[in-house]
Amino acid sequence: MVNFNLNESFSQNIAKVIFFAMFMFFPFIGSANPVFLEQPEEFHSAMDVAGCFCVYKGKILFLHRNPDKPQGQTWCVPGGKLEKGETAEQAVIREVMEEVGIDLKGKSLTYCRKVFVRFPDREFTLHLFQVQLDEEPLLKVSAGEHQGYRWVTMEEALKLPLIPGGDQCLKVVFNEKKAEGAPTAKGAAGIMDPSLRETRKQHYHPFISSI
Repeated sequence: MVNFNLNESFSQNIAKVIFFAMFMFFPFIGSANPVFLEQPEEFHSAMDVAGCFCVYKGKILFLHRNPDKPQGQTWCVPGGKLEKGETAEQAVIREVMEEVGIDLKGKSLTYCRKVFVRFPDREFTLHLFQVQLDEEPLLKVSAGEHQGYRWVTMEEALKLPLIPGGDQCLKVVFNEKKAEGAPTAKGAAGIMDPSLRETRKQHYHPFISSI
């Protein structure tokens, strides 16, 4: 609540309003489209993170985050921070096993690309993976991280309250011609690299390649 002082000038009271608005809404400024295909200027990555889109019969595995976790009650894919000395692939294999009990060792794990995530309070590099599962896995969801899971189509996923930037990553991984939610460093709509698009067509389920 802003308290106005009648003894202060009009401009001083207006300054209070502006300061209050900045204080209340600054955490959300710039976070509407936090994922960039190209590294933005003055980007300082605090960590590397890896996430995996697990696909079975055209549906993607999403996890429902516990309410007491950051971005609680939102939906996301398995993943997490790289540990010291880990590659992105090693990290995503470990994280998927820890979070849902799927062993990705020996499976056709596809590295899609890295993107750059910028929030007002942190910046990090995100490595995106995708894997096609031939058999429906018996999931063992980590109760410490998530409260449930769903197998959903891309259209269904976009209707869920996804973790910030989740919709952008979804569009990037599943190869829309224009990843409308993923701005380039200049803020324009990002277009997938043709070389990546051709490579990934060989791995994609018909549901995905038709998007």
